[in-house]
Amino acid sequence: MDTKSARWFRRFLLLVGVMTLCFAQILQGSDELPSESLPLAPNSLLLDMQVVGTKIVVVGERGHILTSEDDGQSWKQMPTPTRSTLTAVYFADVKDGWAVGHDGIILHTVNGGEWWEKVNAEIESGTSYLDVYFIDRDRGFIVGAYGEFRQTEDGGKTWEQKWVSEEEMHFNRISTGQDGYVYLAGESGTLMESKDQAQTWNALESPYYGSTFGVLSIDKSILLLYGLRGNIYLTEDRALSWNKIDNDVKVLLSSAIRLRNGIIVMAGQGGNLFVSRDLGKSFKLWKQPSLIGTAELVETPGGYILAAGVNGVHRLDPPPLQESASDE
Repeated sequence: MDTKSARWFRRFLLLVGVMTLCFAQILQGSDELPSESLPLAPNSLLLDMQVVGTKIVVVGERGHILTSEDDGQSWKQMPTPTRSTLTAVYFADVKDGWAVGHDGIILHTVNGGEWWEKVNAEIESGTSYLDVYFIDRDRGFIVGAYGEFRQTEDGGKTWEQKWVSEEEMHFNRISTGQDGYVYLAGESGTLMESKDQAQTWNALESPYYGSTFGVLSIDKSILLLYGLRGNIYLTEDRALSWNKIDNDVKVLLSSAIRLRNGIIVMAGQGGNLFVSRDLGKSFKLWKQPSLIGTAELVETPGGYILAAGVNGVHRLDPPPLQESASDE
């Protein structure tokens, strides 16, 4: 592998959440420096994103946090107290938000992302967090590499480490369902379910034993599971049985959203997006040449799709309600 390919591959591993503590140690110490204001930050590696009221908040490498209040047309970089890579962001409400990442970094905002402070949780600097989720302002969860799972009951003042799985596999994403259900997707077929808002967990039998990157809840019984090599699985009986969905494009699938009009959009690497108009029973390729590698998708208040990833944030018009030639 040449130097250019090796560099891209390292970024690729970071993007999908499959990383090692050795890589995290290379970045160790960057949490001690504040982020730098960079004009090209919107075009840098960005890994997670959330719509917060009428605002969009996105996080990524070098401690970058950016916000947009015009559906992603323009971005404002926020100051942060770290240069560690931020992998995930979550707001419990329009004011109270959290961002996590490498070097055990946890950031908190109480003013909608305008200002962030570092939370001292007495966590080893080599810890790599990959996702964060809060039920309300007080109760939240962080997951990451090697089975890392921490929870707080007091709004992040203290964090308790828990082991919810016997296997120390990476947890890549927390996904919320309905009726208080929460799902964890991770490497080597790791798939876990909580029926009581993450109080207790049980392992589900995964239909795929490679790495999975998320569960999209469509309704109480219908779930989509997605992962490496274009693998998509659908259950219509709440994970009692799974059907493999045909997909000839063997790329990593990193994110999925259901638009307000009911269409499902799934993100794959290399500019390959996939569209379903039948609740996940089938997908059509929706090629987007402007994208290199996508980590996260959101639908903006104005109905656009934002894709964040290797080459920043891109704004896309939504796919048409009816299948068209543009799907290919």
